[in-house]
Amino acid sequence: MSENFDVKTEVRQGCLLSSPFLFLLVIDWIMRTTTSGRNHGIQRTLLTQFDDIDFADDFVLLSHNHSQMQDKTTRLATTSTGTGLKINSKKTKLMKINTTIQTPVSWFRAHRRR
Repeated sequence: MSENFDVKTEVRQGCLLSSPFLFLLVIDWIMRTTTSGRNHGIQRTLLTQFDDIDFADDFVLLSHNHSQMQDKTTRLATTSTGTGLKINSKKTKLMKINTTIQTPVSWFRAHRRR
């Protein structure tokens, strides 16, 4: 691991390796960091579970209950902000299945406490 450094130029437009490849590396790291060390996914088999589903710049977080989803979204907001990526809360959707809890999941809960 190297020390942090500032980027002084933007991504070159049209370069196949610049934009999509680097973006996917960062998204993959963000999702692994967000979901690591927790058992908050949907059980697939006895030994595996789905924590998230990714496709290009879209992703889905999966959890069994409200508190687990709040934990994941808080960790995701904190981790992504640390890399400079921002989650567009206007494009964010939440789907609840088989629950009566009406409390909303907040994307920026961790940042409001400051």
